[in-house]
Amino acid sequence: MYAVIGRDHFDVSRVKDIRKIVEDKVLPGVRALDGFVSATFLHAVDERDTGTAVLIFESEDAARAALARLAAVDAGGLVASHTLEINEVVGQS
Repeated sequence: MYAVIGRDHFDVSRVKDIRKIVEDKVLPGVRALDGFVSATFLHAVDERDTGTAVLIFESEDAARAALARLAAVDAGGLVASHTLEINEVVGQS
């Protein structure tokens, strides 16, 4: 399995807007991607302007296809910076 890890920095005053977009648009879109296994979206407790997404896919090809689609997503100006990377899953429980 492979993971797409995303890290975003955003205006903390817009957290409610960002959460709504994740719930209403991002999650349904991610669930529909080929090879999708699971998705976890995190909001940092200490660095309140940071969010992390961990998206698990069945194969490297599926993860790369997802990364390409996610890189093209327009966050409507809510995200100040956005990084994506692929990691191989070496353990999970």
